[in-house]
Amino acid sequence: MKGNFMKVAKFLAEEFPELEGNITGGNYPPPPHAKLWMQGLQILQVVFLAFLMLGDNLWNFIPFVSAPPAFYWEAKKFGTQFGIGLFLIAPQIINSMVVTGAFEIDMDGETIFSKMQSGRFPTVDEMVVPLVNAGLARAQAS
Repeated sequence: MKGNFMKVAKFLAEEFPELEGNITGGNYPPPPHAKLWMQGLQILQVVFLAFLMLGDNLWNFIPFVSAPPAFYWEAKKFGTQFGIGLFLIAPQIINSMVVTGAFEIDMDGETIFSKMQSGRFPTVDEMVVPLVNAGLARAQAS
């Protein structure tokens, strides 16, 4: 996605010389619930690794737990599948919630184009016309 931004920034700077050096971009923030899911997954991964390293004895260090719960024995019985799900599949699912695919063009706090609303990348006219209407002068063709 960074490549798309760089191409559009270069195009706009060439088309509107007064924009050169004033075009910025960054990652659109992920939704708060996706951040929580990602943090929860990271905690589960650390706990899984702790049990992998310390084994069943780790339950002795957890207060108010006299025996491992039933889900622990199931996870242990299917350890490989559980590990694949925890380290390969779950991060992909959560990552799909984190990546927004946003490509927003704003000028003076006003949105000119929103990929999140339209579901597609902007055309040249959708980028150029609002900037011309805002009073920016296009570069003269040689």
